[in-house]
Amino acid sequence: MEMLLIWAICAGFVVLFIAAVTLVWLNRSEKTLAPVVSILLVGTATTLVAVIVPLKETTANSEFATSVVLDTRDGRPPFEITNAPPNRPNVQLLDLFPISRPAVTKDGKPTATTVDPTNDNERITFASGLIQYRLIRLIQQLQRGGTSAGYSYGTSFATVTTAMKTSDSVDYSPAELTAAVASNRFANSDGETFHWQQVGFPVPPKTQLRLSSPSASGGQYAVILQKPMFFRITLTIETLPWTAAGVLPQGLSVRPDSVPYCQTYHFRVSMRAVFERLTSGNYRTEEYKGWVSKLFDAVKDKLSE
Repeated sequence: MEMLLIWAICAGFVVLFIAAVTLVWLNRSEKTLAPVVSILLVGTATTLVAVIVPLKETTANSEFATSVVLDTRDGRPPFEITNAPPNRPNVQLLDLFPISRPAVTKDGKPTATTVDPTNDNERITFASGLIQYRLIRLIQQLQRGGTSAGYSYGTSFATVTTAMKTSDSVDYSPAELTAAVASNRFANSDGETFHWQQVGFPVPPKTQLRLSSPSASGGQYAVILQKPMFFRITLTIETLPWTAAGVLPQGLSVRPDSVPYCQTYHFRVSMRAVFERLTSGNYRTEEYKGWVSKLFDAVKDKLSE
């Protein structure tokens, strides 16, 4: 309906413009040109003021705490074993465990592509990159939606998740997507390379995915989605104080013999979206705002403590 109205207004403007130009041309003289030029200048200035004044930059913000448990013997998430149906901490651990061990096949054998972190600083860096990669995978999952069914601990289950994408979303180019995630150490495996080449990542047209990480000049681990002239979404990972070995998040269940070696590292994930002033009145912007709000809520719900 909005597009039909826009086209009707444009058609009406074109008809009036052609009629006005025809009359001016038929009656062209210094006497008629002067007021016409004046009217055009004043009309243009008035239109610009009427359009620009209501426009303003807007932002959306949210944050949450999350944690990563690492076994200090190899610096990676421990294998989870529980006698009860998995709760939120165990589900998160199950999601992190497989992607924390990237490997490629060499000479017919799996070869690890990352080295084991051996101290707190290395483990914090390892966990920060792991959260960054988990965020990308989660955003992709939320954008695609899907179904699942099966059974767990003798109980059957089935879920249907609606794709959380905008009406104009298109799949990110597989080649560009693979290049965008390549800077994260956990993307460097045969399985993950295949995943990014085969599984779509719906985003609004011309949206760019970028990862950032600390460098000599500073910075933080972050996931950035940006559509030029419309929005910039940044999910930033910040280190919080961590606990001593043997102290686990409430409800987390791992093998008893592993508990004394497990250390919990806490992080703050700050989510911020900036919607640019220049297109704040565009009909797409309101849809993008609603999409970002749902995306932030879903990410927080999945990963928060």
